[in-house]
Amino acid sequence: MLSVAVASLLAGCAPVMLQPGSSVTLEWRAPAGEERLSGYRIYFWSASEARVRSIDVPDANASEFEVRRLSPGEYYFSVAAYDENGIESRLSNVLHKTVR
Repeated sequence: MLSVAVASLLAGCAPVMLQPGSSVTLEWRAPAGEERLSGYRIYFWSASEARVRSIDVPDANASEFEVRRLSPGEYYFSVAAYDENGIESRLSNVLHKTVR
C-alpha cells in the first residue's frame, strides 16, 4: 500500500498560502516487495470541478512529484502505483490542500 503525504511547503499547521499558479509537492513510499513496479499515477481534483485529473509518473524509483500551475481552491490528491501491465494498486489515502 502506498503512503502519500503532501510535503511541507511552509512551516506551521495552517493551510499553506500559495500564489495563484503555484504548486504542491507530493511524497510517497513505494509498496514493499513490489519488483514489477513501473510507475505511479497521481489523481487530483478540486472542490469546484466535476472531473478528476491524472498525471502519469513513469518512474518506479520516483518518490515525489510536483503538481504545478494550480489555481486557488481546495484540492484533493491520491496516488496509485502501477506495474508493467498497467495494473494499479489501491489508491493511497486522500490528501486535502488549500491553494490560495
